Amino acid sequence: MHRSIPFLSALVLVCQFAPALAEQSADLAGRWLFSISSGSDGRRLPLFIAEIEKAGDGYQARVVNSNSGLEFEVPRLAFGGQGFVLEIQAKKGKISFQGRLQSDGLIEGRANGGGFQGREFLAERTRIQSIAAPRPPSRQQAREYQRAQALKDPLERAAALNEFIQNNSQSSLKLSAYELILRAHLEAQSDDEELVRVAEAYGLNHPDRTQALDRVAMLLAENDRMLEWAEKYSQAVLQAVGDEPPPKYLKTRGRIAHKRGRHEEAVTYLERALKAQPGNSQTAHYLAEAKAALGRSDEALQLYLDSYLESGSVPARGRLERFYSELKGGSLDGLEETIDQAYSARPLPFEAGEYDGPAPLRRVLVELFTGSECVPCQASDLAFDGILEHYPSGSITALQYHLHIPRPDPLTNVHSTSRADYYNVRSTPVIRVGGTSGKVGGGKRNRSGGFFREYKNLVEKHLYRTPRAQVRIQASRQGDRLSFQVQAETTAPAQQSPLSLRIALTEGQVRYSGRNGIRFHRRVVRHMVPDHQGVSLSEDPQGEAQGGFQGILDIGLLEKSLSEYMVNFRKRFGVEFPQSAAEIDRQRLFLVAFVQNDRTKEVLASAEVDLSRSSPDAN
Repeated sequence: MHRSIPFLSALVLVCQFAPALAEQSADLAGRWLFSISSGSDGRRLPLFIAEIEKAGDGYQARVVNSNSGLEFEVPRLAFGGQGFVLEIQAKKGKISFQGRLQSDGLIEGRANGGGFQGREFLAERTRIQSIAAPRPPSRQQAREYQRAQALKDPLERAAALNEFIQNNSQSSLKLSAYELILRAHLEAQSDDEELVRVAEAYGLNHPDRTQALDRVAMLLAENDRMLEWAEKYSQAVLQAVGDEPPPKYLKTRGRIAHKRGRHEEAVTYLERALKAQPGNSQTAHYLAEAKAALGRSDEALQLYLDSYLESGSVPARGRLERFYSELKGGSLDGLEETIDQAYSARPLPFEAGEYDGPAPLRRVLVELFTGSECVPCQASDLAFDGILEHYPSGSITALQYHLHIPRPDPLTNVHSTSRADYYNVRSTPVIRVGGTSGKVGGGKRNRSGGFFREYKNLVEKHLYRTPRAQVRIQASRQGDRLSFQVQAETTAPAQQSPLSLRIALTEGQVRYSGRNGIRFHRRVVRHMVPDHQGVSLSEDPQGEAQGGFQGILDIGLLEKSLSEYMVNFRKRFGVEFPQSAAEIDRQRLFLVAFVQNDRTKEVLASAEVDLSRSSPDAN
């Protein structure tokens, strides 16, 4: 027998009579909360609330509240073709927010000016009237919160988090603590009365009560608790947001319907959510479960594959394996091939097209620093693939270095980490074009089109420059024995600018699935000869720099050294990898060479040989 729920019942009434939050995707009218990325920890800090209204054929906006209490003018708002630009003006200067309206109704992009240069921002529709200035937790608060969060017993954890809230009522960690308390009581299987009490506390302290109601409904559904109440809350949310609800609210409604055994209804809501937000891994997982319950096994398998390929997460992999095993009578035979086929069948999230500009004057060196465990590297990795597809083979030289960022990556080696040190790369993803141009930062799969366009612009800044050097490669492979000779000549004086010839062996495509869902990694650097520092070029009698290097590589020995590197890494840090990545495909090898100014980092010229054909190349 459930008692009445004062806060949540009142919240249902508020939702029933509130104006709709979600408009048609092309209509910006309404109240928006703008938040900025706080940096590497992934948190977003609320900046200001803007009220956007229609004005003739366009829009106008005004800032109604900010976390600093400052007043801002809005001299410009432009919107068209999903592109969005908002400029706000304060006494200290102008900040520009440039982004795109996404399929899930959010505006994402980057801010410039006001100390936010290049930082990612997000704008979302909101009900809240004001935002308080963010108060970062003190070291003492952070330690107290972490100690409470780490307690294994859920009721002890809840009590410690309650004590944290009492002692730190103004902390920015307060709302997270309230949600963790609710989760702890669900884990402890507390009775309905206790769940009601902690849910009320969470909702009353949430700045957006509609979001609080949806969150409580989803948490109840995921834990199979109070499903009737969860459904009432979800219905109230959908009633509040009108005809075009955000996909996360549809997802909650579909999940509850599935949990209550109404699988056809669940499919209807979840398909709407996935259509509004394609590629959402969690929605695909929920929809897979609903379709599996209806006996639609082929569709369910495809959705489990989609969920895993989108996220690359260990839980998604586990769900896929369990379902596949059920279909195959307990066997996982053929699963890897099935995943390969599904991944290869997925087109890039954007149209790369074919290059149709003026004839390039040089090969442009494109270097990507990434990590298979780096979720924000999805967009950059796919954009890198798009660059390889877009440009003809003779105009791009591509190198991909893997790093142990944010987690250990078995595609990393001593040369990739040394190359990162050369450019002072301390995060992933980072791209360098021609050695001097670059971009830091990434995003999820749905943002890869924007990154592709930015990378393309960087490439074309270098594509039409006359090369200041010439690099020639001669190479051949017989079995595991790779013989090569590289020669470089340049008009740049070696004494005035230290010049180096660098040589890298890359693998055209490596199959490895990390947490970011990227399964095939292209042009991965496996080795640099003689090492990452390369060979210094000397000055000839005419004052021109020249030099070369010749050698033999044994690919079997190289595999052994890669394996030893990872064994030592595992011993040192206690890391276990799901699979080895030391094996090298002899049919997908490229030898790359380039001349670089070690003072300015400028790449003067580059060349590449496809060792599957072993044809010489020069530039």
